[in-house]
Amino acid sequence: GQYPVGRITAVDVATGNTLVTIPSVFTGSSGSYGSQLIQFSADGNTILTFGSYGAGFTCWTATGTRLTPSTIGANSAVLSPDGASVIGSDQTHGVFKYDITSRTYTATYTVPSSYKGSASVIGLVSNGTRLLATYRDTVYIWDMAADKAVSSFKIAAIGQDTMNQGAATGAILSPDGTILGIDDGSSMYFFNVTSGAAINTSTILA
Repeated sequence: GQYPVGRITAVDVATGNTLVTIPSVFTGSSGSYGSQLIQFSADGNTILTFGSYGAGFTCWTATGTRLTPSTIGANSAVLSPDGASVIGSDQTHGVFKYDITSRTYTATYTVPSSYKGSASVIGLVSNGTRLLATYRDTVYIWDMAADKAVSSFKIAAIGQDTMNQGAATGAILSPDGTILGIDDGSSMYFFNVTSGAAINTSTILA
């Protein structure tokens, strides 16, 4: 079963004052993998919290008001820049778009994978119009409006997501969406998202 764990605290970095504390924001289970994720919208008004692989996400206002009535099950999840939607994956919809206001799934995307939910959404690029997803050793840059790959490239490590999916690997985008970092559990690799080229020629210990 799932259980609530942890809390988040927002702090004013200029003064050190606590702005808000939200208790029990994460959901986990005895069989889940990975670590917790927190993401803010570009304007700082919306927060996404993600428990772990298979647990799911919850959305909040920056003042601590819950926007989603309960935790939404997902294997990966990222917040859109405007804070209006979540792009993620689960075993029912595959890769999806979830509208926070209407609380409905508004789109699905045919990112290649062996089964629904096994492709992992890592982040959004091109001003939020394209998603970056990994499945095993392949990275896909996916145009969401056209539902097709713009490009793809192979990666040195088995690319999963920041929640690890039980494979001891992780991935994260740079804030500007130009560099992908991959952690295979023992080393770090970095790739140029546009070209797919490896940036570092030797491994960096993780």
